[in-house]
Amino acid sequence: MACAHATQMSFLSPDGEADEDLFSIGLLHDTGKLLLLQAAADVARRKADRHTPASEAELIQLMDAHHVRLGVLLMQKMACLEIYGKVVQRHHDPATGEKEVPHQLKILQQANWLAKRAGFSLAPMDPETLDTMPEALAIDATTREKAVAELPLHMEQLRYLFG
Repeated sequence: MACAHATQMSFLSPDGEADEDLFSIGLLHDTGKLLLLQAAADVARRKADRHTPASEAELIQLMDAHHVRLGVLLMQKMACLEIYGKVVQRHHDPATGEKEVPHQLKILQQANWLAKRAGFSLAPMDPETLDTMPEALAIDATTREKAVAELPLHMEQLRYLFG
């Protein structure tokens, strides 16, 4: 949710307008993680008495390794727009040096980083990685500070709305 809300921040959009497709991409970009969590829960439930459940660290490692591939497959099965799958497939790969980078990819990567920077991540992020990404993603300090301050407020509003 934090990533989806970050995609709607006007300073990330080339024309300053919110894009509903970007919000959807922001919501769905890590959907492969949900599939893996569901699968892990199903395995644990079926084998509760004879299976040692995976640790949180093991689950996070599994999600990091496979969520992109599974998310893209799910989007194909759901017949999402092709751009959804393309952007989700590359959301962790900086598009440095490319001439034609889809604006959706750039905004998703920026929004994803901003959400993580604001503390919305399953696992703590490596501070060195967090500090080097703004340059690669072309996020200036003012934008960074504004977004990191705004995102928790958006998430708190959602928590209030949905109880």
